[in-house]
Amino acid sequence: PIKVAVLDTYFCPKLITHSKNIKILEVIDNSNTHSTDSCSSFSKTNRLFHGQWVLENLVNNLSSSVEIIIQPISVFSSSGFQSKNSWKEAFKDSSNYDLYVLAVGSKDFSLSKFTTPIIVASSTYGKGINKKSNLWPQSAYKDLNIVTIGSYLEKDEDLGTREDFNIIHKDRVEYYFSEGLA
Repeated sequence: PIKVAVLDTYFCPKLITHSKNIKILEVIDNSNTHSTDSCSSFSKTNRLFHGQWVLENLVNNLSSSVEIIIQPISVFSSSGFQSKNSWKEAFKDSSNYDLYVLAVGSKDFSLSKFTTPIIVASSTYGKGINKKSNLWPQSAYKDLNIVTIGSYLEKDEDLGTREDFNIIHKDRVEYYFSEGLA
């Protein structure tokens, strides 16, 4: 099987329907702040559950013919903050994974040598993130093991297909996916 670590805010894997070839393991909470009933307050509009949205999209777009084991890892606390230690723990056993998938980045943590491939969403403007923000792994976009992806907006009645205007460094994006996947 292919083993994938997904890093983000918080996850509620039991709320996701998936093929029998995909196994989602229990969430590893590196912040040690989420309670076992955190999912009882799940809402698609709550940023605390951004990880759930990412995990659900990933699972819905994976091939069902390949056996995949997914390890969700929360690097954000229940109050929405991340720590260097949460990130350090997430990459401590990187040899256990074939791939990392991240839709988040860190201002305080980075690795200079890394062999496990990472697919990471490009940096976007948001809470505390601006053009001068240096987030890892997005800032290591030249590393051969890091692939940066970004979303684009589908054509609508008024405008044609276009990049997401919130992407900070469009020149670093290697692949685009439709924002309409959600």
